[in-house]
Amino acid sequence: MGMLFVAPVYEAEGEDEHTIIQIGPEERTAELRIPGGYNPEEGLLPLVVALHGYSKYPGYITGYFQTQDSVHENGHLLLTPKGTENPDGYWFWNGTDACCDFYDQKPDDVGWLTGLIDEAIDDHGADPERVMLIGHSNGGFMSHRMACDAGDYLHTIVNFAGSTYSDFDECAETGYPNIINVHGTDDDVIYYNGGFIGSNSYPSAPQSTSFWAERSGCEEGSTFIREMNLANNDEEPETEDLEHLSCDKDNRVALWKVNGEAHMPDFYDASLINASFEWAFVESTDGETIVKNDAPEAENYSLIYELEIPNGANFNSNGINYTEDYSDTVNYTFSRVAYHLELEREDEERVFVFVSMPSLTLSVEEIGVPHIGAGFTYQQLVEDLHIESNHPELRNLGIIDTGSIEFWPGNYGTWNTMAVPGASNDLYDAGDTAVEGSGYGSMQIHDYESGQTLFAYNSWGNGGEDDLGIGNNLNTDGHPDWTFESNTPNYILKTLRVLIQPGPTPDGLSVNLSSPESHQIVQRQENNMGTIPISGTMNIACDFIEARVVPIEMFSDNSIESNWITIVESEKSTGSTFFGLIEVEAGWYDLEIRISNNETLIDNFTVSPIGVGEVFITAGQSNSANHGDPILSPSDPRVSAWGDESGWQFATDPQPIATGGGGTPWPVLGDMLVERYNVPVGFISVGWGGTAVSQWTPEGGLFDRIILALDEVGFMGVRAVLWHQGESDMVGGTSTEDYIDTLNEVITASRIEAGWQLPWIVARASYIPGYDDENLERIVSAQQAVIDSDPHTYEGPYTDNLTGDEWRWDTVHFSEAGLIEHATRWDISIANAMLELFVWDEDGNETITVNHVILVDIPPHPEWEWDYSYQIEVNDLHMNVDYIAVILIKKVGDDEWEGLDWWWDDIERDDDQYNFTISLQRGCYHINANLYESGALNSDEENATVLAFDYLNFTVGNGTCTNGVYSEDIIEIDDSDNDGVEDVDDRCPDTAEGAEVDGDGCAASCCILDEGDERRWIPGFGIFTTIIAVALAIGKFKRRY
Repeated sequence: MGMLFVAPVYEAEGEDEHTIIQIGPEERTAELRIPGGYNPEEGLLPLVVALHGYSKYPGYITGYFQTQDSVHENGHLLLTPKGTENPDGYWFWNGTDACCDFYDQKPDDVGWLTGLIDEAIDDHGADPERVMLIGHSNGGFMSHRMACDAGDYLHTIVNFAGSTYSDFDECAETGYPNIINVHGTDDDVIYYNGGFIGSNSYPSAPQSTSFWAERSGCEEGSTFIREMNLANNDEEPETEDLEHLSCDKDNRVALWKVNGEAHMPDFYDASLINASFEWAFVESTDGETIVKNDAPEAENYSLIYELEIPNGANFNSNGINYTEDYSDTVNYTFSRVAYHLELEREDEERVFVFVSMPSLTLSVEEIGVPHIGAGFTYQQLVEDLHIESNHPELRNLGIIDTGSIEFWPGNYGTWNTMAVPGASNDLYDAGDTAVEGSGYGSMQIHDYESGQTLFAYNSWGNGGEDDLGIGNNLNTDGHPDWTFESNTPNYILKTLRVLIQPGPTPDGLSVNLSSPESHQIVQRQENNMGTIPISGTMNIACDFIEARVVPIEMFSDNSIESNWITIVESEKSTGSTFFGLIEVEAGWYDLEIRISNNETLIDNFTVSPIGVGEVFITAGQSNSANHGDPILSPSDPRVSAWGDESGWQFATDPQPIATGGGGTPWPVLGDMLVERYNVPVGFISVGWGGTAVSQWTPEGGLFDRIILALDEVGFMGVRAVLWHQGESDMVGGTSTEDYIDTLNEVITASRIEAGWQLPWIVARASYIPGYDDENLERIVSAQQAVIDSDPHTYEGPYTDNLTGDEWRWDTVHFSEAGLIEHATRWDISIANAMLELFVWDEDGNETITVNHVILVDIPPHPEWEWDYSYQIEVNDLHMNVDYIAVILIKKVGDDEWEGLDWWWDDIERDDDQYNFTISLQRGCYHINANLYESGALNSDEENATVLAFDYLNFTVGNGTCTNGVYSEDIIEIDDSDNDGVEDVDDRCPDTAEGAEVDGDGCAASCCILDEGDERRWIPGFGIFTTIIAVALAIGKFKRRY
């Protein structure tokens, strides 16, 4: 143990502001300080009891904790009792068995202290519901004994540098006060990790806290709540607030871990008493109380914003002034955010909803109303929503797996870009699309599965009466999410509150990830691999980032999980950027990212889904853009689209960037390409209705849209540009020659911009009703000429014969049938182009070849095993098909021996080779290699189809094989012991029959030397060594069943 602490003397300050009296029995009184001018009739005050450590100068405690200043600053009574003096002149408390009645004096400190508390309550205005003990060292031990023996007297104990009973069964169960254990990790007197005083032990600070947490029915593990700056008045917080949450006894249990501090740090400006007093006694705001009464979960939440909703707000222009704003008090991290909306109409019952979810941000400035000045928007799925409400449609939702959030400052459309189940493309509901910039304003949260609106607050952005509602809007003439209702004047009560739950930051918030995005598709290259860029900006410091991809289960047959790849391996400070790459096979994945600092994992999150597959840029005029009817959506989730404002998203119409609000062929084409190639497909649609080819040249203005798409995908990041345009040039009278020259100019400029021979697939399209075939042919022939003259431009679909009401809803733009047929023709054109653009074997001609079987090593004796190596090679494999090769080696004519077989199950690519060395006795052998599809072989081994096979017969030994019979010319030699070594060379001429011998004719370790330097056989030893040799030989092979 370390030496017990002896406190210095501190001079008290500010005594003239207090009334100081003595209370208690005559033989043992204590000092009570009362704020100057206090009148008990005005209300009761908290009582703080400060307990000194083991010291010759017990009065130090007032100055050390600066409790005398706290009396008037925090408004409480202060009781500073003294313990009992021992024969050495030290004042002590009869705390636990460890500390500190060393002379066995047994003072009744519990009885005396409870008597003082009773007197302060009865005679001096102390509030019996707000009694706090704060003790240092031995005083901390005493605070724990009081919590055990007089727990019903206490609201809170603050134990600094003390501990409780090592055997917690000795702690009587008299109540459940709040517990704050405060302890320095470098304390060398009362050790943070527990220790002994004499022969009596005391528990560590975490264990002491856990004892109380278990008794109080709290969570077993502690939760990091916040960082605090208690000691030394520097800028870096040193203290961790670790709390055991959700206590059944409605109390709180916390450990304040003071890192790097010893037994008596400097608590500047009364930091410890102030923080403890606030933790214990600062009452919830009225709004916070309302929320907690509605939602028990909110007990551990703190109110940040309260807004009495006006009838008509204009927050985008005027900013927002919350009715209550506590955002500047948040100096800790938070794990969840909650929204509480209460509404009441005249003569109707009050309704409320409480919705909490994992925080989407590190900043409290990004959880309130998302006006343009706040600088944040959210449109995403959120998991782990907790819902409490008295609204009939929401009452039983409870905890739901997934919700959707729509927070933005601007206007929005009805298009269901997030593919929310059941959402309409015609109504404003759970699946809308935001428009960049300032405007109407939306603040909505929905249940993803049912589409039920949990709450909606809209139209606060630009003046006029606002929209407000809980649950779906049941007005059949309105919209489910209350858009355009302008109904705020209908409510006599309309209050929105935003709360946070202190706790660790949710996964994924340590970094602002710029790439990849959810639904992003990366172009695969010739090896069927794609490179995913991983980049972002750090919100906290780190020194190691790694990533891997994991196939999404539904599509895992065609994707391979990658190893963890290091992205960052150097220190990154807050605000710094990082960039790395991970190469993966074509497929549909979750991207997992792990971030560490000082070998401690600080964040672990997933970006999902992302894909490696085929990417296309679509360009041209209206039939390449959003002018069809109706709008379409892919049926396969692996079809994505990119927009410069929206980023990557599910590719439902209307496509981002392209003009118009209608349908396109691209969702259906995406489904067809996914089915054809079994890889994800992405589109960047930049078309503009009514444009001529000249407008797409670098001088024409629209070429910037092609540059925008190329910049997003990067070098060789797209399979091809799909060009559908020509109608405007047909109407405008563009000549064949001019169209050829202009389109070639566009194509050439795109390749210069891309930096490689960017492929184009050009549709033959010019149809406008009312024009004859000669006019149509003028443009189509120009398009065909461009295709024919350029090896990197390919033939797209011909669409001029898709005419009439069957195919075009307005005689020009495609109907649903027309869009589907248009997609079908693009699918065929792309398949034809891919014969050159991507080597793709669809003919089933996979091959497997036994390249050779080669002698590796000749044994010392021909009867021993001979080492041979063989090589198997595979070619012409299908992409995204997993293969297994089964290799069997069998001795010809030996039907009793099943042979040796291997399963080569890590085939990765064309031209892959498998090499292995085998050991065999002399004879005639047959090697056979069969190629299977992995799934077929694993599911039905007996009936799996052999896709390809090859075989080779070979001979082991110096002999020859004829019709499967091995023969070898034997040269007669003198060999008296028949061991294969001629007598003239045999140094062990008496070797036992059948023994394996070396080149001298001797068995290893079998012989002794006689006087003539001749080795002789040791009887019996050869049998043992032969058994060992056979066992080792058998161990060389592993049979796969």
